[in-house]
Amino acid sequence: METKLNLIKNKKFLVFWLAGLIAAIGSGMTSFGIGVYIFERTDSAFIKSMISLVAFLPTILAGPFAGTLADRFDRRKLMVLGDGLSTIGILLVLYAINFAESNIFLIGIGVFLSALFSSLIEPATKATVSDMLDEEDYTKASGLLQLAESARFLVAPVLCAFVMARGGLGAVLLVDLLTIFTTVGAVLYIAKGLPKG
Repeated sequence: METKLNLIKNKKFLVFWLAGLIAAIGSGMTSFGIGVYIFERTDSAFIKSMISLVAFLPTILAGPFAGTLADRFDRRKLMVLGDGLSTIGILLVLYAINFAESNIFLIGIGVFLSALFSSLIEPATKATVSDMLDEEDYTKASGLLQLAESARFLVAPVLCAFVMARGGLGAVLLVDLLTIFTTVGAVLYIAKGLPKG
């Protein structure tokens, strides 16, 4: 019980975890929203599945390299860079739905870029937790991080449906952009006083 309280009292970890939870919900909303949008526009399960493949492919291909980068460079900078550059993909999707007649090719490129840069974040996140906590707290922290990540699949679709019904995919993408700023702010906050690693 005392270990659990120590974990909750660690303000930096709590801020980091809440930002991760918010970011997972934001990116989950975008993933779900883009899938619904593509299916509504094309009425094609094949095109929708190709967009999903484009979203998962960078994670599979870049995963080993992202882990190496997290070991060799400052993890906080990698997280800020990954989150910051993933906005390029989201902005490209926003451009495609608003000014390019929902061009599927542009949406696919936007999804790919966002997923590619986001793939830098996960290994750096896991490594950063070890800098913030004592070894006896790793297991509980890992459980909380998995809980935050599962919000992408449990909470995000419901929120996405609510937001899309009122503002369409554009509103969902704007929410995701706001969650990215939250995450970047949290990483900059926790970076103070932590060893560079």
